[in-house]
Amino acid sequence: MPENFQRRIPAFCALCGSRCGCEAVVEDGRLVAIEPDPSHPTGKALCAKGRASPELVEAPDRLLYPVRRTRPKGDPDPGWRRISWDEALNETAAFLRRTATESGPEAVAFGVTTSSGTAISDAQPGSID
Repeated sequence: MPENFQRRIPAFCALCGSRCGCEAVVEDGRLVAIEPDPSHPTGKALCAKGRASPELVEAPDRLLYPVRRTRPKGDPDPGWRRISWDEALNETAAFLRRTATESGPEAVAFGVTTSSGTAISDAQPGSID
């Protein structure tokens, strides 16, 4: 592949409920820009959040794997230690089961305060027609 190989991939921005049509600009396997796709009904423009998404994806301090705190909350150094995905999922499932058993299943709730605050809004009822 030639150096500085660039691809433009049709996409949509998932950072709010508008789902603006866009093109992901990828160079050498890295997301370098999100640009409007004027051929898409919602792609005439992109907000600052959509345009900043490459910075979120490529941030050097972005978490790419689960970690566990090894020191008490409030300690200046939380002592984060990397753990496996299986370990993280098993611990989370055990915590949720224990909470439901001790306090009833209604004690476990998931919430999204705004569809503009998270890309998991696709999981909300009515988000996919």
